Amino acid sequence: MQVRKQAFSSIEIMRFLIPSALGVLFFLVPFPQDGTFNTVLGIIIDWGKETLKPILVVTAMTLVVASALITIYASLLKPSFIMKSQFFKDLFVVSPLWSISRILGAIFSVMVYYKIGPEAIWSMDTGGTPVLVLAPSLLVIFSVLAAAVSLLTDFGLMEYVGTLARPLMHPLFTLPGRSAIDTLASWLGSSSVGVVITTRLHDEGYYSDREAAIISSSFSILSVAYIYVMADFVGLPNMYFQILITIYAVSFILAILAP
Repeated sequence: MQVRKQAFSSIEIMRFLIPSALGVLFFLVPFPQDGTFNTVLGIIIDWGKETLKPILVVTAMTLVVASALITIYASLLKPSFIMKSQFFKDLFVVSPLWSISRILGAIFSVMVYYKIGPEAIWSMDTGGTPVLVLAPSLLVIFSVLAAAVSLLTDFGLMEYVGTLARPLMHPLFTLPGRSAIDTLASWLGSSSVGVVITTRLHDEGYYSDREAAIISSSFSILSVAYIYVMADFVGLPNMYFQILITIYAVSFILAILAP
């Protein structure tokens, strides 16, 4: 059977090469940082967390409260400017379960921030950690990744790598070839990066529920930087590479067996 070759113009090739190369540089190429390795995106995220630290908690709480208020407004009154926009409709006109979750989240966020009510709610062992630590951190992570993740997903890199990686990814992990980018982004960069990519592709219909669950639970759980932090925490930074190789070997085996 004769395979028909399709010719591409230099502009089309550049549209693929330049954004894809930037995506690889930002997400997948590790650089030395403070005795370990981190990606460009990881460095930007760390810088954002440190620079915006004084306002992150208030900003995160404000967004949670605003989301709950707009959800109540949209669900009850159904204003035309929201109902006519599919984006805003999907974002704010949600099921009763999600509406209640947002309302409770807003109430608990305010209680934790101002330390209102019993300590069992605003203690760092309970509500304090997600409101004062996780939410501000995730705000920076998702803000940065939302602007950069399209470099990997929208310019053909995932399709190109997916075609090459399909013979490996499907037999070993029962995953489509495009998931190879997810695994590299998680393992070499940040597990948060892998989760964002997986969530976006799942929402767009490229992954089934099962495939998204496999990627998130088998690959988006660790990164080179996080392994270094843990090695340093237990007092073994001198054995970082041995720990890294061991963890990745075990994770690789589990990723084959678990699916």
